[in-house]
Amino acid sequence: MPELSAAAISAPQDLPTLFRSASSAFADNDFPRAGREFREAAKLCEGSELSLQCEYFAALADWNAESSERTAKGLETWLEDAKLLEIRLKSKGSQIQSKAWNQWLECAHLVQAKWEIQRGQLEQAKKRLEKLVEQAELQESNPTEAQAWPCQYKPAPNTWMELGYLTLPSNPAGAVRCFEKASESCGNDPKLQVLARLGSAQAYAKLCEWEKVIRETGNLSGKTNEAVHQVQAKLLETNAKRKLNRVDIASDLEALYDLAMGADVPAPIGYEVALALMESGLADKSDALLLHLVQRFPAAPITSEARIRFARSALEKGDWETAKRFTQESLQLGCPPEWVAYAHYLYGKSLLQTQDTSGGIRELELALQAKQQSVEIETAVRYDLAEALYQSQSWDKASEQLDWLRQRSQSMDKPPVWLPVVLLRQA
Repeated sequence: MPELSAAAISAPQDLPTLFRSASSAFADNDFPRAGREFREAAKLCEGSELSLQCEYFAALADWNAESSERTAKGLETWLEDAKLLEIRLKSKGSQIQSKAWNQWLECAHLVQAKWEIQRGQLEQAKKRLEKLVEQAELQESNPTEAQAWPCQYKPAPNTWMELGYLTLPSNPAGAVRCFEKASESCGNDPKLQVLARLGSAQAYAKLCEWEKVIRETGNLSGKTNEAVHQVQAKLLETNAKRKLNRVDIASDLEALYDLAMGADVPAPIGYEVALALMESGLADKSDALLLHLVQRFPAAPITSEARIRFARSALEKGDWETAKRFTQESLQLGCPPEWVAYAHYLYGKSLLQTQDTSGGIRELELALQAKQQSVEIETAVRYDLAEALYQSQSWDKASEQLDWLRQRSQSMDKPPVWLPVVLLRQA
């Protein structure tokens, strides 16, 4: 809640009332009104520390109402204005009086980091957060900086956690330290403790320290009622037990499946569970969860991959129509570039199996045109394409594919199982 300083109380009569009204709107999450009223209050005490305080909460209210480039820019401008105020006060032998000043500066920088993350500027966000935690020990900020930075303060748990997740891919040991700092600084806040423990477990998983993963997830038992956190913890624990050959189908894998099917979890986490089930040999449950995700989140980007995996399973079971429908949906939704070749391949095989030879050949040719494909996929595509062209008596085109396959076999460690068919077709 914004603080009402002595300067506000002694200001023109309208200011205290307006400040309290804006603060009440902010507390009630009525951010559009809070933003308007804080800006009006700032005009009544223009040039003062209180004015800058009002402008901070106006900018933060705008961001809370709509996270966008415009509102992120508003807080960036506020940080620049805050720096100018610090310099002006210091030149007069004075300083900022508000006890929450460091907190406001940290929050504004944290918003900047989140916006940078949303825009894919991960390294820039990481550097900003690293500077935030480094500033904690400094007596004062660099006078040449364009923006104000907090000094001699205790970084918030969210700062440590954001830094932890940005550090995790390249330095999991450093991420562990960040999550430990987050845990230490969040006190008895149960939700923040859960998030910090989950972060630590993910970092230990990256380090392949499976016993520590199990320890961290065990510490979460019974401490959260949020389904998404329960699923994340169970998934981390189950994967760790799989690595240690201690996984139990009933208590671990089936429990994980039940959680993911019954809980309100985001599509990406549900997809991770489906992959874990598949890798553990529970193909039917994996398929059921993939289908559940597609039906529940039909437009989610990750369900494009889920459709392809479900289609592959359907193809293996001889369910050509299902395979055809799901691969077609995936291609129409715009599957990731690395999946395009495989999606066309599965769709082409499905069409061939349902006697649509020309359509099947067309899709297999499209698979070969995809920019991203492995040599294994290319080989499978060319083999099926060669056979389809041969059966449709397109001898010249079939011969091109058969020649490629024969040359490919010569670079392999041992003769592939399909080589006799290729040689027979070329005889």
